[in-house]
Amino acid sequence: MNKVTFVRKVQDALEKRIHLDRDRTERMIGAVFSALSARLTPEEGEQFIAQLPTELKALWYHEVATRLGQGEKEVVKLSKDQFLDKIQTEGHLASAADAEFIARCVIHVLKEAISPGEVQDAVAQLPSDLKAWVLAA
Repeated sequence: MNKVTFVRKVQDALEKRIHLDRDRTERMIGAVFSALSARLTPEEGEQFIAQLPTELKALWYHEVATRLGQGEKEVVKLSKDQFLDKIQTEGHLASAADAEFIARCVIHVLKEAISPGEVQDAVAQLPSDLKAWVLAA
């Protein structure tokens, strides 16, 4: 799946509730990538995105560099609520419900683009509340 298809699939999933243009959709994907990259070890993050196209890998690494450049720890222990708060803040979203819906859509498309085994490996690093939520997305 290339970047254009990935973004389009996220937009299609979002249209049920929120209409975002392509640039805003990419920023929301970046916010979700930032939260995911904060929660996974660097090694697991690299394995997790290995199957993504180069353009999406670049977005992931940009989010990692931004986080680390702002002084954030390499791995941050985030609960589901903290994970969604991070997405809401970074995505400049009005509500936690919007953050959850957007994150669910992005993660759903990620799960289509990445093998089930790699998804399971990444999810194994998450706390139980976030793990269950990601698996249900």
